[in-house]
Amino acid sequence: MSLWWLFEEAATKLNMVGLVGFLQQLRKASQSQLFNSITETGDYSLAMPGDAKSTLDRRSALHLFRLGEAMLRIVRNKNRPLLHMMRAWSVVAPHLVEAACHKDRHVSQKAVSFIHDVLTEVLTSWAELPHFHFNEALFRPFEHIMQLELCDEDVQDQVITSIGELVEMCSPQILSGWRPLFSALRTVHSSKTDTKDYLLGEYSMGKSQAPVFDVFEAFINTDNIQVFANAATDYIMCLMKFVKGLGEVDYKEIGDCIHVSGFSSTDLCVPALDYLHRCSQLLAKIYKMPSKPVFLGARLASLPMRPQEPSISSEDGIDCVLQEFDDDTGLIQVWILLLEQLTAAVSNCPRQHQPPTLELLFMLLREVTAVPGPGFAIFAVIQLLLPVMLLWLQRSHGDHSYWDVAAANFKHAIGLSCELVVEHVNSFIHLDIGCESLINLMLKDLFKLLVVCVSEPAETISRVGCSCIRYVLVTVGPVFTEEMWRLACCALQDAFSATLEPVKVQASTQIPGCLRLQGCINS
Repeated sequence: MSLWWLFEEAATKLNMVGLVGFLQQLRKASQSQLFNSITETGDYSLAMPGDAKSTLDRRSALHLFRLGEAMLRIVRNKNRPLLHMMRAWSVVAPHLVEAACHKDRHVSQKAVSFIHDVLTEVLTSWAELPHFHFNEALFRPFEHIMQLELCDEDVQDQVITSIGELVEMCSPQILSGWRPLFSALRTVHSSKTDTKDYLLGEYSMGKSQAPVFDVFEAFINTDNIQVFANAATDYIMCLMKFVKGLGEVDYKEIGDCIHVSGFSSTDLCVPALDYLHRCSQLLAKIYKMPSKPVFLGARLASLPMRPQEPSISSEDGIDCVLQEFDDDTGLIQVWILLLEQLTAAVSNCPRQHQPPTLELLFMLLREVTAVPGPGFAIFAVIQLLLPVMLLWLQRSHGDHSYWDVAAANFKHAIGLSCELVVEHVNSFIHLDIGCESLINLMLKDLFKLLVVCVSEPAETISRVGCSCIRYVLVTVGPVFTEEMWRLACCALQDAFSATLEPVKVQASTQIPGCLRLQGCINS
């Protein structure tokens, strides 16, 4: 009883300096016990020190238990101010993270349980005040545990289960804790031997989704717009993890995927894409609000920069497009991050994920023509879509075999890109929105991409390049300005030069591309 009384008195009556010193010494003793003196035997008792029975005399009572119980007493003590609890957590939490990675499963399980219990107690008993982001620090241990290489599958399962329980019970109280929560989920991976229950779910024909998505559902349905704004970046990056594929897959090559038997990663990709779509729709609603929240995570979203085109003056160039949309709240940067990540995923996610990812990407690229507007839509095509398509095309490195499995999705993507550019030209060419130079730049980049397609040694890709050039000229040629026709003629000249170049070195492998271009001109 004396030990119980001692810890009760320490947690209740010590001032902050004494309390922090007490916890530091207790943490030091626990570290020595777990990682120095007892490591070789690994024989522990989870009983409260001092209460070990005779049958446990040879087992080492855990100081970790003392530390965890002391922290629980502190958070349950309503007489202590928040500052005391924050300082105490800064001492205890790092050691719980260390213990969660201990090789003895009993130790790691107890450490994660203490974190879960402390979070539950704080979320149910304390309300986070405005501008105080203590809950962010509160959830950091889960993030750190998941990011450590020493974290095994059992610990991961326990952490994700704990996160699910906390979200189910206390989602309105999480507030600033969403950011580290999503950072923790970003590191989730599936086992090669069995599929985790929280990743199992069929997402077709109205069937239920995997339980892990209940976390995303709770966040996107929050009534607090500022909470959404604070964690939107982490939310997007976490969802992209499921789009790009989990760690259970073995990549023979970017875009190639072999997954475990009986588990379809598409069941995780499709609902993740749905939540990204809902996120984009929410961004559009916030954009139209007269008073917008500040997106704190926008600093993590870097704008893709592009060399200034010599033919475009600085005041009309792509670098100035966002000035009319960006209001310094960070919303536009977050929106660009969403489109940027989704566009990049099209070419490097598992191939079975590419069709639904393409469908959502072009849906969003069309939706942004209304909000934020045409200028932003053209910016997205020039800065995000076309550069990624060019990188995808260059990924073959002249290897014909690459296109044996990748050609279908690439041809689909290049066709959708041409359709989108054609729609933009038809829709914006007669509008007095001051985007003529940007439309010309968009066409120039598209023609440059199609010329590279025509120059590709693989005939299937060369053929689709010729077909797309013909489609663009026939469909929107009647509305072309003189400058647009100049760009088209330059593109045709470049394509002829590229396909005729092998003739000069007595190679005829690409002559069919030249003949198809001739047919394009004749038609």
